[in-house]
Amino acid sequence: QLLMLNLPDAEITDETIVWLNKYHIGGVFMLRRNVKSETEAREFIKGLREKVISRQNLPLFIAADQEGGPIWVFPFLQELTGQKDIKDAKEAYEVAKRRGEELKQLGVNVVFAPVVDITRNQSEFMYSRTFNGNAKAVSSFGSAMVKGYKDAGIIPVIKHFPGHGGTVIDSHKDLPTIFAKKQQWFDNILPFRTAIRAGAEMIMTAHIRVKNIDKKNPATLSKKIVTDFLRKSLNFD
Repeated sequence: QLLMLNLPDAEITDETIVWLNKYHIGGVFMLRRNVKSETEAREFIKGLREKVISRQNLPLFIAADQEGGPIWVFPFLQELTGQKDIKDAKEAYEVAKRRGEELKQLGVNVVFAPVVDITRNQSEFMYSRTFNGNAKAVSSFGSAMVKGYKDAGIIPVIKHFPGHGGTVIDSHKDLPTIFAKKQQWFDNILPFRTAIRAGAEMIMTAHIRVKNIDKKNPATLSKKIVTDFLRKSLNFD
């Protein structure tokens, strides 16, 4: 279950199934290239669930980046509300619950959401994908979505730790670097701290460098940020 990967197209060949089973791959995440139509997407997921069997008889993680708003994999699902359009914690819970139920019915059991990065202006890379509001509001909305997804039987993945706030560079293409002052660091971390307390079981790290904490490594590869801070200080196991 430590490895989650993507498949190259919308077809599942016998060769692919043999490979996934041989190397005991624990999860597959869906991208748009895996989805030609609703019918084919359902068959794709059904095939994975039926044919990939772990030695421990654990279910395969099948994940999708279905945030709503500008980020989605399955355009045919009904609940596509973007986080920017969510106005309070009650709505955040309800959106996550509806989306989670749709994903569950489709065969997905992990969703790469919610985004709990804090953005402050439109020039920031994550701006269109984040909640409106300050650290307290983002914490409230994010935790509500965690509960909504979990109540729907879906594992939510909060992201992107320790927060993209203040970055304008697309981290898919280059490495953003920030210098997090004490208050900014506290604000950026608060939604993750709150979501962990709300029962978050998976966290996606950010490909950013926080140079006053780790001069060399991006957060994803940083012992100081992931092992020392996330695991030990925030008690995320």
